[in-house]
Amino acid sequence: MTDLPRSGDPCVAVVPAPLYTVLVNWNGWEDTIACVRSLRAAEHGDLIVVACDNASTDGSADRLTEWADATLCRAPPQTARLPVDRARHITEWVAPDRAGFRFVLIENDDNLGFAGGNNVGIALALADPACRHVFLLNNDTEIAPDALTALTTKAEADRSLAVIGATLVFHEQPDRVQGLGAAYDRKRARARTLFAGGALAALPHVDAIEREIEYVIGAAMFIRADVLRRTGGLSEAYFLYYEELDFAQRLLPGERQGWAPGAVIRHKVGGSIGTGRVRARPSNISLYYDHRSKIRFYRAHCRSMTPFLAAALAKTMLAYLRRGDVVAVRVILCAIRDYARQPKDYRADLSRFAKPK
Repeated sequence: MTDLPRSGDPCVAVVPAPLYTVLVNWNGWEDTIACVRSLRAAEHGDLIVVACDNASTDGSADRLTEWADATLCRAPPQTARLPVDRARHITEWVAPDRAGFRFVLIENDDNLGFAGGNNVGIALALADPACRHVFLLNNDTEIAPDALTALTTKAEADRSLAVIGATLVFHEQPDRVQGLGAAYDRKRARARTLFAGGALAALPHVDAIEREIEYVIGAAMFIRADVLRRTGGLSEAYFLYYEELDFAQRLLPGERQGWAPGAVIRHKVGGSIGTGRVRARPSNISLYYDHRSKIRFYRAHCRSMTPFLAAALAKTMLAYLRRGDVVAVRVILCAIRDYARQPKDYRADLSRFAKPK
């Protein structure tokens, strides 16, 4: 890997690199606009925000285009970017009052899932040889003005950091932490979110969190471009969930994961897929892909722990049965069956299941 210029080297003139921030939109144009507005107000030089619309059915692409036309200016045709695989249409705007800010809307030709949607945006970013980092950000988030500065400063200070996470707080309770990173308990088949529910005013020491981080939460992943080029981005074997945990398993020795405390980001938690706001339990689509992706992860990375996974699945289904939620059990059984029959096929038709009450 070629060494990049360091800001502390007096013999090298450092040219600020553009930062590409990738959002995936699926039927969530209002959240996406709020997220882009917060990015536009961020304290950062060259910032290219890439929104990848995953073939939304609510007119999201048109709504985002209307908003951008009303608040930004279309980029000159001569600056058009090269085509990207699976992108049906690419439109770009610049901000008349914010030097260096650009907004790119990619209309994907299909719903590619979280990983696939992000990978289209990552491909556009990596086509720029000046790209050093790509920031994968959920569209149901809003960042603090100095969040990008905190992330880039952390990245430039330690080149061993392959992925850096943010301080995620609840959108409606911004003084409470959603998570600073996560670890995964393979015996219980469940994630453990670090400092969940803690007070923003009393964050733990960075070293304590970084010793425990097994993976950076997927809602905000600041990733080195060379790592993305080597890995090929997120694994599209996962349509939804477990992509970030899988990505962490593919890092090389010496490629560390870190946390930038000053990068505070408000997260609506589940808004990007239409779950997690007011529901008593996850939506059917969330429940299905969480369990199907969980099985895929175990089969790919920890097959010897499969008996623990089986026990966890049985315990979960029993808990739903006790609540009288037969639909949840059917959805989980469907996820298990579909993975067993077609382990490489990540699509599913869940229309036959009733919506949870």
